[in-house]
Order: sequence, then C-alpha cells, then structure tokens
Amino acid sequence: MDMHAYKKQAVKAACAVDSKEISAENRGCPRRNFSLTCAEQLVEVREVTRRVAVALRIKPAEAGRLVNSLRNLALVVNDLPVVTRSSDPKDNYILALAQAGGAAYVVTGDKSGLLALRTHAQAKIVTAARFMAKCLV
Repeated sequence: MDMHAYKKQAVKAACAVDSKEISAENRGCPRRNFSLTCAEQLVEVREVTRRVAVALRIKPAEAGRLVNSLRNLALVVNDLPVVTRSSDPKDNYILALAQAGGAAYVVTGDKSGLLALRTHAQAKIVTAARFMAKCLV
C-alpha cells in the first residue's frame, strides 16, 4: 500500500457537532470539533499501519501511539446502525459512525467512494483540504 492509500484510510474521521453549536459567524462550521471513532476504525488503522509499505514510513511504536491517541482523544461511538450506501462495503461503517455520532462532516480522501456521495444523514463529506479551508481557518 502506498502512502496515498494509507492517508486515505487514516483521514477517514468525522467531526461531530450538536446542531445548536452551528452559527452563521463561523460559516456553518462547528464551534468545537470532535473526532469520532469506533471499534471498526481502530482495527482498520491498526491493520493498515502494520502493512509493510506503511511500516517503512511509520515505526510500529508510533503507529501504536496513533491508535492509542485516537482511542483516548476521540469520542468512541458504539452500536452503529446498518448502512449500505457506499460503493465500497468496507466504508459503510464510516457512514454509520457519522450518522450515529451526529457528525457535521466526514473528512476523507476516498474520491471514488465516500466523496462521491457528498452527504450522508446530516454530514457533509469533504476532503481534508476543504474541511480545513472552511472550518479551521
């Protein structure tokens, strides 16, 4: 797996926001950003970081810290709904995570799958660059 594919997997994260937190002065972006994760995503990140191409770039200890940080800093969402919208069935849990967590955004680099959907439930599906330009400036 090349670095682009790794980034595609690692960037799949959602920013949750209660609808009351959205205001006009910040262009419809959450005042506070929260990262969401779930057991499926933690397993995927762990597996991807163990692949040879990724392990050459990210040392195993750093990969372990990444997974632990994600688990400790993100809101872990359990009991995901069944979702079958993505052209890649392996990505449906990301949509379920966004739906269950009330995400305003799903940030991804998956052009052929998730980005093509544009939205899911209440969440806009955007690239990292678009999210940063809109919400983190």
